[in-house]
Amino acid sequence: MVHFLERDESEEVHSYDLPLGYQSFKDAKSLYVREKIKKAEWKDRWYIVDLLWLEACVLDPPRSWAYGMKCDHLIQRYFDDWLAILQELRPKDWRKFVEEEKKWNPHLFESEEERRRKLERQREEERRETERIKRSWIELGGRE
Repeated sequence: MVHFLERDESEEVHSYDLPLGYQSFKDAKSLYVREKIKKAEWKDRWYIVDLLWLEACVLDPPRSWAYGMKCDHLIQRYFDDWLAILQELRPKDWRKFVEEEKKWNPHLFESEEERRRKLERQREEERRETERIKRSWIELGGRE
């Protein structure tokens, strides 16, 4: 299934594919996106177009349902990119968002190492629980 925002690599980029106020990739507002452009190949141009749309979502919040849906989808798809763009272009909003998210979704801000340790603890707890249940099985005369 092709995602509704995915495009064929061979498709051309037109100014009407870019957000309002953007005529070319040179119009990128954040250093984050400009750095991404420097590292990207032409085949990755649609990813960069999506980053430009994320910039537009940050700078000009949605006022229509369709634009809101597009922004929401892009934020979910490129969450880390969105956070970086938000941090650069609207630092106060970024701080507010991070404070709120840490309350409700602390796992989003855990490091890879923290996630790995947490997963190992969960697996160890599951192993112990399985062993405890197995012992009770055997104590009641069940076979291994």
